[in-house]
Amino acid sequence: MRLIFSSKGVELTEAMKQYATKKFGKLERIYPKLSEIKINFRVEKYRHIVDAIVALGQETVKISKESKDIYGSIDMAYDLLERKIKRFKEKLSNGKSSQGDRPGKSNKTDNLIYKSYTIKPMYIEDALMQLDSEDKPFVVFENAETLKTSILYKDKNDRICIIETK
Repeated sequence: MRLIFSSKGVELTEAMKQYATKKFGKLERIYPKLSEIKINFRVEKYRHIVDAIVALGQETVKISKESKDIYGSIDMAYDLLERKIKRFKEKLSNGKSSQGDRPGKSNKTDNLIYKSYTIKPMYIEDALMQLDSEDKPFVVFENAETLKTSILYKDKNDRICIIETK
């Protein structure tokens, strides 16, 4: 694995390079296919910032961490990058494509199904007739009397329920 160092507003010392090499070198054990990491050290006023860019297959991970000293920023950047690489490995082991997934996002939304409904103004009685006539679990409509978006549905006990927005 190759580490590419750059700096802006701070002198890049040999000690900083060695510390970063020692820290980021551990990532190769986690993900052996890692070819290179670009690390940029910056100082802006009192903020010491470490940016890192890593290519993981077709996905590029960019991180940035800041603290009051450069070594603390290196530690925080390493921790964040380690978590992101582990998450990427989990996606690969679960058989999911890295193209559709965004880094840093949980997979809780994978089971969501998105549907769109045209909201029509109607009276509650009309919505009841539509609920009975169509084989849908609910009806979304704009209440013609209150002009509020409403949802009409049947609960487990076959009672008619209505949800109305404020």
